[in-house]
Amino acid sequence: MTFGRLLGCWMLVPATVFLTISYFVCVVNEKLECKGLKKLGTLVSVLLWICALLAVIIGVIIVTNGKTPIVNAIQAMMQETCKACTKSMPMGK
Repeated sequence: MTFGRLLGCWMLVPATVFLTISYFVCVVNEKLECKGLKKLGTLVSVLLWICALLAVIIGVIIVTNGKTPIVNAIQAMMQETCKACTKSMPMGK
């Protein structure tokens, strides 16, 4: 298993942390009586669920590709730079 694929598997850790925190936010949210704080608690829980979902999606992308999205972007940028450098360099000297 390459490092990228291993990193994708480790993306389950932040997803689990986000879901655990959201569970405790939901538990505390049920005990609140103030409507404003209940809305805030619900919003925080939903945002944590979205973060957990994004972590899982990124982990699946990393496992299937074997590379992180940032590595792909850096490689594409370096290839464009190398193409520009070879065009500007005089040949034959």
